[in-house]
Amino acid sequence: MKKVYIFFIAVLFSIIIFAQSPQKLSYQAVIRLANNELVTNTIVGMQISILQTSIDGKVVYIETQNPKTNINGLVSIEIGNGITSDNFSNIDWAMGPYFIKTEIDPLGKTNYSINSVNQLLSVPFALHADVASSVSDVNLQIAKSITQEDTIRWNKNNCDLSGLATKIALQDSISILRSEIPDKNEFAKTTDIPKNLSELNNDAGYISTQTDNQTLSVILNKNNDGGGKQIKNIANPTDSQDAVTKAYVQIKASKWGDTLFLGNDQWLIIPGISVANREFSIATIETKPISYITEITAVSGGNITDNGKSVIITMGLVWSDTENPTIENNIGKSIDKTENTSYVSSINGLKANTTYYVRAYAINNKGIAYGNQVSFLTPNDGTSGSITDIYGNVYQTIKIGNQIWMAENLKTTSLNDNTVLPNIEDNTVWKNQTSSAYSSINNDLELLKKGYGYMYNLYAVETGKLCPSGWHIPTEADWTALFLEVGKLESANMLKQAGNSEWNFPNSDVTNKYGFTALPTGGRGTDGTFFAFGGGGFFWSIELDNTNPAYFNFTCDYPQASSMSVPFKNYGSTVRCIKD
Repeated sequence: MKKVYIFFIAVLFSIIIFAQSPQKLSYQAVIRLANNELVTNTIVGMQISILQTSIDGKVVYIETQNPKTNINGLVSIEIGNGITSDNFSNIDWAMGPYFIKTEIDPLGKTNYSINSVNQLLSVPFALHADVASSVSDVNLQIAKSITQEDTIRWNKNNCDLSGLATKIALQDSISILRSEIPDKNEFAKTTDIPKNLSELNNDAGYISTQTDNQTLSVILNKNNDGGGKQIKNIANPTDSQDAVTKAYVQIKASKWGDTLFLGNDQWLIIPGISVANREFSIATIETKPISYITEITAVSGGNITDNGKSVIITMGLVWSDTENPTIENNIGKSIDKTENTSYVSSINGLKANTTYYVRAYAINNKGIAYGNQVSFLTPNDGTSGSITDIYGNVYQTIKIGNQIWMAENLKTTSLNDNTVLPNIEDNTVWKNQTSSAYSSINNDLELLKKGYGYMYNLYAVETGKLCPSGWHIPTEADWTALFLEVGKLESANMLKQAGNSEWNFPNSDVTNKYGFTALPTGGRGTDGTFFAFGGGGFFWSIELDNTNPAYFNFTCDYPQASSMSVPFKNYGSTVRCIKD
């Protein structure tokens, strides 16, 4: 499950110098985890809508895209280039206001869980200019009469418009039209004009008040254009004021909820506006009823009915033999990997004739939510037990039909005659090994805590001494009898651990009805590399006379188990022992 994402959103207009519209908007978003870590090189799903009049207004344009974040967590798209049945050029920008709605699925699909609607405060001239390009039947005679001398005069600081008296003198903030001043010379004779214009002073009494210097945070407020000043190049500052501005924007961008908007053709930061648009809360979740109860296992799950307007980071189950289990206080916990709001999880490690309490949970950016508590009593039908190997490891056992199986994978590091086995992590050493050996799965010892056990090469299997005394590695006939007992066509679904806390998708319709709890161990190839972890579970099979070595395979996407002959002694697989 992907973790929660915090979005820093910016909308840029694609503008070209000529009076024609590119009919695109550039959109950028930086995606971060809850701990402010960037999400890099990840494909996300996006749906962008243009709304007219209000945040709940008519949708005049909608498209979807699947951009990929770069090394800095940034996605950059052009609105107008996505998958759509609408026509971006048909938007009449004069009929605003318009709002941009963005919906994002951080898992790259269409389950959009991050929503934001913000007003498009201004539309650059280029988008309006497209209309001007089609104007016709205009009288051009006036334009034709403009001479080069006219344009030269327009570039002067003091424009002479046909001798009209247009000069204005200022007196204490009152503007007076001085019609009696016909030209520059007369204007210069005006009394009480400040003599020193190189600095602000009050030598003629024209300055009555003085405003303190504004900080950038004051300038960058809604509807304040900063006095017409421009930030030239915020991404690669060339001027000193640009460097300061870049630092300020970066600080603001690091705070979740701040959004950049385009107003009056300039960037404005409106702190906290995203929070106002999207007020987060913890999720709402229900715990599924308990099913497929054995002495040592059961199945439940959760339904997330409301994600609290935030991406779900983690979900699963917690259980205990006391009421109200939590993430911190439990005897068992599952972490589900599903992308769905409804999920199934296995409850393992139980004891016969014991009452257990279960709650589903979901974690989003706001916090932990728990579902309703459900309880159940495990049966006491004699189907479960335990066995201890020579190394002192205790295993739960389960009776299925007339067979008694270990309910977890073998994890001994010695043969039952006390011969110690070497643990081989290096691929080359494993490849060249010519005697019994074992390894942890993916060289990850933490998997032992979940019942994955160890992998053993065929040399170890052929010793006939891996299982505790009175137990053996199952033969092909043993596996066949098991599959017939649980239903051959659904054998894998009856025996695998349910849900996606361990198995990859889809692993659907899995019940673990008998408590066998097959896990997706993967295997270890003859070159020493691990493969198929999460997607397949592989278990050794061999005849009592050490012939016909093979492995039986359970996969995440097929309901029936299968087998394959393995002639290679440096192949690695896990072991489930069966009682003699």
